[in-house]
Amino acid sequence: MDPLTAEEGALFLLHRAKLLSLEASIDNSSATEQAKLLSQAMGGLPLALDQAGAYMEEMGCTLVDYLKDYKAQLVNPLQWPSSADYPKRVAATWSLSFEKVKQASPAAIDILRLCTFLHTEAIPEEIFIEGAPDLGPLLWQMATNKEDLQAAIRELSRFSLVRKNSDATLTVHQVVQGVIRGEMDEDTQYLWAQRAVRAFNRMYLKVRSPEMETFATKKNALSRVQRYLSHAQVCAQLIKEWDMRFIEAAELLYQIGADLYDCAYYVQAEPILLQTLAVYKQAVGPDHPALAINYFNVAEIYRMRDKYVEAEPYYQEALRIREKHSGPMHPEAAEILAALASLYYDQGKYGESEEFYQRALAIWEQALMPEGPEMAQCLNGLAILYSAQGKLAEAELLFRRALAIWERKLGQENIHVATCLRNLGRLYYEQRKYIQAELFYKRAQAIEEKSLGPESPWLVETLDCLAALYNEQGKYSEAESLYMQTLETRRRTVGEDHHTTALNLNNLATLYIQQGRYDDAEKLLQKARKILELRLEESHP
Repeated sequence: MDPLTAEEGALFLLHRAKLLSLEASIDNSSATEQAKLLSQAMGGLPLALDQAGAYMEEMGCTLVDYLKDYKAQLVNPLQWPSSADYPKRVAATWSLSFEKVKQASPAAIDILRLCTFLHTEAIPEEIFIEGAPDLGPLLWQMATNKEDLQAAIRELSRFSLVRKNSDATLTVHQVVQGVIRGEMDEDTQYLWAQRAVRAFNRMYLKVRSPEMETFATKKNALSRVQRYLSHAQVCAQLIKEWDMRFIEAAELLYQIGADLYDCAYYVQAEPILLQTLAVYKQAVGPDHPALAINYFNVAEIYRMRDKYVEAEPYYQEALRIREKHSGPMHPEAAEILAALASLYYDQGKYGESEEFYQRALAIWEQALMPEGPEMAQCLNGLAILYSAQGKLAEAELLFRRALAIWERKLGQENIHVATCLRNLGRLYYEQRKYIQAELFYKRAQAIEEKSLGPESPWLVETLDCLAALYNEQGKYSEAESLYMQTLETRRRTVGEDHHTTALNLNNLATLYIQQGRYDDAEKLLQKARKILELRLEESHP
């Protein structure tokens, strides 16, 4: 915000200090002149004037006395930074409020210190409760009584050091954050940076439980990402800035990366998962069994972003670690083999894909897990491969076997069930059994809308299938509406140059060709071709 003029600043200050009613205008009184002097001394900075007004209101301080104290503080600040980053004028007025709050509530100052190492907006109050064991003795003691927490927050609000929001969150100005961090020495900064990461991790584990590592619903993951992502990104930066190597830092990155992946926020997930892998390697060593899942996660995010060449060595390293620690016939090795099979399918390498699917199936059969969800996932993948090769009868048998396992093990409304229903719908579409195809698509759509929400890539894929069906049946209006919806969603979630966006353009072009809109179709096909030539090898089917 730009600095205020002397008159504007004086009026703002008098209103904030409640020395002038909001309806009244500025006059030529001595109070106005003193307010102008104070506004000029503060450089017209709204934040400084707001805090000065709050201080005067709470302490019953006069303009003359505050100006005197302010000038003394400005000449000899309590080690506040004097660089242009955090103006000395703001630091000086803040320091007066800081001392009063410190006298009234030492715990409130620790709240402020923690807020310095989080995002400025929507700081969740629950972090002071759930994360209390990591926040030092004052906040640990305060966490046992929520009224004490609210009293400390009110103390900070009285002096405009934080703003309490209606949704149980706090806001703190970035200049206040900078001033607070500036008064800390390097060791104290590191202490509070660690506390922020540990406390945020403890809180996030709490809100993520009990659905960790499950695939039943992603709505809660989306809610968490929307609520906490900005703070998670700040914590990720702290981990990098301070080279944190403790396990809680790795845990936090892992949880955030998993939620971002589940929400199809692949662009945001990629750097987080790469950082997770790096921190885990530092924390547990380069060959620890826990690294297998981290290599696997990075490979998965690369595959979802069409980075097939980058993905393969991460899958291979995950497989090497898993086989070293658990043996080549362990079910977790089979899971990685199935993922590699899927990667080869994405690249059009159907021979390698079938080989790896069969290896994975053999492991699960030998481990006496023929009815497990992992087995169903592998059967589903192999069925997709057979369908692409025109082996429709073999594909249908595998799809139905996978569907039966998932329905028994995971329930009728699980997302895996929806995926298999969609695949069966595609199979019937290829056989021109349109009534059966639409029934399966609609069942999948209902599950995905309930469990995942409108941005889910799984729902988008089902809507694409429905659009293709409607196009084939001559229902062009319904088909175009769905194609436009899925195209916009893909542009938001995976980007303009993702191969699925290209296929979406291709599908819409096909619809336009059906309608004789050749110019519109050609433009879309040219865009799609450029994307696919960029993202896939020339030999890809």
